[in-house]
Amino acid sequence: LRDVKNADQENSYDVETEVATEAEASEAAMKTIKPISESSIQRIVAGQAVTDLASAVKELVDNAIDSRATKVFVRLYNQGLDSIEVSDNGTGVPKSSRPFMAMKHATSKLKSFEDLYNGTGVEINGNANDAGNDQDPTYAAAPTLGFRGEALFCLANLSRSLVVTTRCESTNDGYDDGLGEQFAFNHEGLLIPESVKPIPRSVGTTVTVKRLFETLPVRRIDMQKRIKAQRMKLMKMMQGYAILCTNIQFMVTDNQTANSQPNKSKSKSDLRLATSESSNTLEKRTASVLGTKFLAGLTRIEVDLTSLVGPVNAQSSQ
Repeated sequence: LRDVKNADQENSYDVETEVATEAEASEAAMKTIKPISESSIQRIVAGQAVTDLASAVKELVDNAIDSRATKVFVRLYNQGLDSIEVSDNGTGVPKSSRPFMAMKHATSKLKSFEDLYNGTGVEINGNANDAGNDQDPTYAAAPTLGFRGEALFCLANLSRSLVVTTRCESTNDGYDDGLGEQFAFNHEGLLIPESVKPIPRSVGTTVTVKRLFETLPVRRIDMQKRIKAQRMKLMKMMQGYAILCTNIQFMVTDNQTANSQPNKSKSKSDLRLATSESSNTLEKRTASVLGTKFLAGLTRIEVDLTSLVGPVNAQSSQ
């Protein structure tokens, strides 16, 4: 009887699979988050991905840029001690990928180690491909800023909570009700089912990290002691993003809540960095971020890296 029951369940599953809706097929065609093979993990693993405030924000900003966002907003609450929030207007996360967002070594950016070299004119063994470029694979570049699938897992593991709000451009049947979805992950990187709820938002993703390093008391105390230095490091990093990514608008705010200001009853928000859509050249961005006096002391130098990175990636590397 047990064998018959199992067979019935398998047949039922096959039928459900065969009658999958066109919406599910459409979603499958999108870039989805899946676990990387064990052999590939051993070759790309980098250990601890998050070591301080700046590295936590960096991982989230990299994800935002990889999602083809044109606007990235970073909000620090109580200098980042209470929470860190990074919002973008990128493509959003497909529904089928959401449970895997904080799973260790799960990513939509590659499936195997060899994918790191796709489109660079280089094969793993060092032999040039059909592009005819005799290149050293040392110079090959990853197709995205992030690809290891470690960052969100680390953030979920190190913080009190990791909350994500996301919305894709439209549902797979072409219908858009204007709603996104909010959900949270536990310390093991698993989605908490009862945390899932619909929420109005624009297309894109917002990731909120609450009380970074709370699960490591010694690291948390060290962060509190050196928060000014860590925030300064963060601002220098964001200035670099803002200058070099001229096609993306950046904004960084520092929000002081009433609870973090003993003698004040109102919350306060300070704008630390902002770039406009009109500052779309290297010179304009440099002047916007570092000032016109700083720009006056610089000289533009043209560098062509085509011979190093290959014709496919040359445009993005200039």
